[in-house]
Amino acid sequence: MNAVTQDLTHGARTHSGPTGRDAGATIVARAAEALWQWSERARQRRQLSGLTPRELEDVGISMKAAAAEVAKPFWRA
Repeated sequence: MNAVTQDLTHGARTHSGPTGRDAGATIVARAAEALWQWSERARQRRQLSGLTPRELEDVGISMKAAAAEVAKPFWRA
């Protein structure tokens, strides 16, 4: 469980992250989320690379912008 406390004398907030078993679950959840995002980006970029110039025009994306997006590695947003 996350513990958020406020020091009333200084008005400072401190945050302590999850501990023990919760910390492991959080790490696994974050890793799973990152893997899902990477997979989704790669899939979307593959689909984008297959669009024709006419299809790109229909969705309002220039060929130059599409090429720049497709050239990005999967881990880069």
